[in-house]
Amino acid sequence: MFRLLIKNYLLHLPYSLLLIIQMLIVLFITNHTFLQVVRDTKAMDNIIVDKGFYLVESEQENNKEFLENVVKIMGKNCVGYMYRNMEIGIDENDYTNMPSLEYINATMEQIQYTLKEGTWFTNKENQVILGGTIAQMYHAGDKIVLTQDGRQKKVVVAGILKDPGRCIHLDKNADGDLSSLVQQGYSVLLTNSRKILKWAGQDRYLEAVSLIVDGTENKSAMEILKKNYKVTSLEKAIENGKREIRKNTVGNVLYMGTLLAMAFASVSIQIYMYLRRNREQYQLYRMLGLSNGGIFVLWFGQHIVNLAITTIGFYSIMNYIEKKQFLGGKVTDENTIFFLVLYVCVYSVLVGVVYRLATIQLNRKNLKGAC
Repeated sequence: MFRLLIKNYLLHLPYSLLLIIQMLIVLFITNHTFLQVVRDTKAMDNIIVDKGFYLVESEQENNKEFLENVVKIMGKNCVGYMYRNMEIGIDENDYTNMPSLEYINATMEQIQYTLKEGTWFTNKENQVILGGTIAQMYHAGDKIVLTQDGRQKKVVVAGILKDPGRCIHLDKNADGDLSSLVQQGYSVLLTNSRKILKWAGQDRYLEAVSLIVDGTENKSAMEILKKNYKVTSLEKAIENGKREIRKNTVGNVLYMGTLLAMAFASVSIQIYMYLRRNREQYQLYRMLGLSNGGIFVLWFGQHIVNLAITTIGFYSIMNYIEKKQFLGGKVTDENTIFFLVLYVCVYSVLVGVVYRLATIQLNRKNLKGAC
């Protein structure tokens, strides 16, 4: 049987290659959409905020002036802002493959995130927290080296953000929707260390298109702030973000479902037409003594081989792409594996159903022909 399966597969190799290429294309498109949906739905879940914190937005083009104005109203210790430097490498890896270094001040530091391992920032200097894809390369407690223009800075990984490992950025107006400030990039490199910020040099820039303020102890200042700027409580901004994510998720799910339905319909038609074109061959196998079960194994085995080649090919290509981009990072997470398993199961059921329907129809035609 095994030798017959191999001969049968090689006999119809062009057809199998066509199906494999088609399945690979569908997998790449739908897997990307699936992972995007998973990341989006989880993006807001790991943010931990206290009541009394607000998102402040301005139309001013001068970030520094905006920050100074809000500090005058609220006081220096109540305004959260960030600095970013996009040219920081990690260990011996070039900065083009690494996330930006992002400095958060004391107020921003009070917005914490759920950690996968380690701790939030302590009073120790030279600490960083990693999240997203870059975090898959390290663990809490690891010592890493930041690099810039030949200069080096030794730091300690204090903690790893829980997946999807994103944080709030302040480089745009959000219109009261925190999701637009969170859904940026796939990696995070955070620090609260002024020493690291100073070491990073003058290439850093201030993120202050939006600001975070602590209004728990200064209600009168908050009223003044609301008269001058758009102010939204962080709790409300998170809810707005989740609502927007749900809206976008529905569209992505419909897109992915439609694409998969079209792909499976196309594959079903191809499988059916292939079976019809080669029905004489399978009738010959039956005449030579092969049972219906044996013919199904022969038929199904061909598609199992296609699935195996597709899965291995998809995994290998993803592995290569991720390793090239993130230099040895973890490749296929549990979401990708779940998607592959689901795809294999649906495809296997589809092959069995099409085979059953096709054989019923062909048997009916044979009976009519005999009559």
